[in-house]
Amino acid sequence: MRLSRSISTVPAAAAALVLAMAAPAGATTTSNGGTATFGETGQPQSFVVPAGVVGITADLVGGAGGSGWDAANSSGVLGGAGGRVTASLATIPASTVEVVVGGEGTNGTSFAEGGGGYNGGADGSANIDAGYGGGGGGGATDLGTGSCAASSSCTSWALIAGGGGGTGGGDSGASTGGAGGGANGTAGTTVDATTGGGGGTQSGPGVAGGVGTFAESGDPGVGSVGGEGAGGGGGGGGGYYGGGGGGESGDNDGTGGGGGSGFAPTSAFSGTGAPASEGSAAIYWMTATTTSLTVGGSVTLTANLPEELVGGPGVFNQTLELDETFTLGGTTLCSAVAVGTDGTATCTTSALPVGIDDVIATVGANDPPAPFVGTTEVFEVDVTAAAASPTPTPTATPTATPTAGTSAAATATATPAPATVPAAGAGSPGGPPVGLLLVLGGGILIVASRRFRRAR
Repeated sequence: MRLSRSISTVPAAAAALVLAMAAPAGATTTSNGGTATFGETGQPQSFVVPAGVVGITADLVGGAGGSGWDAANSSGVLGGAGGRVTASLATIPASTVEVVVGGEGTNGTSFAEGGGGYNGGADGSANIDAGYGGGGGGGATDLGTGSCAASSSCTSWALIAGGGGGTGGGDSGASTGGAGGGANGTAGTTVDATTGGGGGTQSGPGVAGGVGTFAESGDPGVGSVGGEGAGGGGGGGGGYYGGGGGGESGDNDGTGGGGGSGFAPTSAFSGTGAPASEGSAAIYWMTATTTSLTVGGSVTLTANLPEELVGGPGVFNQTLELDETFTLGGTTLCSAVAVGTDGTATCTTSALPVGIDDVIATVGANDPPAPFVGTTEVFEVDVTAAAASPTPTPTATPTATPTAGTSAAATATATPAPATVPAAGAGSPGGPPVGLLLVLGGGILIVASRRFRRAR
């Protein structure tokens, strides 16, 4: 089955994608929180972008083509590998995109052809009299924008990995199917001067195989769907454009089907996946301890990569020494942080300025090229200014409440003199008079005076 779509509307560059973190059927999320993987389920799957994630890395592999039957050796010969694309894409938090994972073509046998893989792979064909069948083509793996998730009919895709072509069966040997793209798919193997199915390109589907004397031609690819094989030929792979089906030579040998083409930004990595495998899709993003903080506060950011790329054999059957550099604009926050065996690299910083800060983690390596070298993950942190210190408020001096017989402006308070006889000096015989004082509006007024005389 192939999801219908209009090839002419596929964008020339990836626009803002929306990927999500819901757990759809067939998808698993690893424990580090920044990786989601998808397997072939025979239906579209959706993914919602986590908060703060404005840039991810996606890695897609198309389904491999099925094996063709080699009657001379009574064994199957593997089909073409699916294509692989790895690219960095912009995202919008909380939005959704669709992921469609291509299926592997089934194997041809001594008495039957193989069927095409889910999402565009075409059927192979069988030569029952000669005792061999060609393998089916592999299906494409697609990742699309938000409009794709609304229905099974998607008109816009951001990344596509083409499916591999099925291997043609043969009386004297089998002819291998072409690999899916990356970019262009490759043609199926020619046998007995008879061509294999053509690979899909960036501008059109692959041509039919089987051109030669006494040959039976397969079908060309149609849009994104591979062409069916004929006379024992392998089926074409699905893709951006499908590969052509293999045909039959005049010597009872089927030719290989062509691989489907892929689609990706020019900066993307293009290659092939493993033969004899279903397609796959994986999404990697940066996580953080917070999406917002006050200036001067600390945040820890963690970039994520596949564990199999480090600490063990990678895609080139070697251990890759990868690192991540974290930057904000032209400022390096953490430089060349080694990626651990769990696939993560971490940066802690308190140097983010006020504003919406897009922190970028970029993959470097000592052993390029590799699928993830140069890819980026971007996380958005909202940094606010510190709250201003409060200004002290002046406190008014309380005013005494007036009582009956007094004015609001002043209150008179009398202070009686001590009931003692003063010593010589003030108030003693011959000394200055002692007065009873009134405090009136802050002024001092002498209102009475007398001389104290010592009793005789």
